[in-house]
Amino acid sequence: MPIEAFEVIVSQDGQQSEQNAVANAAKYLAYADTTDTVGLEGDVFDVNIYGGDVRSVGQREDGTMEDYGIGLSVAVPIPSAEYRRNFEAELDRLAKVETFERVGYQVME
Repeated sequence: MPIEAFEVIVSQDGQQSEQNAVANAAKYLAYADTTDTVGLEGDVFDVNIYGGDVRSVGQREDGTMEDYGIGLSVAVPIPSAEYRRNFEAELDRLAKVETFERVGYQVME
């Protein structure tokens, strides 16, 4: 079955630690995806953390931290073009998914 990869940016509250933000973003993506593509067969192979760090962005005037954008690079089986359209439509519907894009991925044997 063909494997495709996506980087999915999931928003997370900036008041939590980076580790919790990553865990909560992965949990959200796995459980909110009603196609079960990520939760059952997804392989998260890279994580990028955007925002949230007081050293790089600082606190807002109201004392709160900037929210995180957690970039989860996930490889998933995509058996057909219709399945890809359904999966991408699901990502579009998820409230905490800011953006997503297909990225390069090669299966290592």
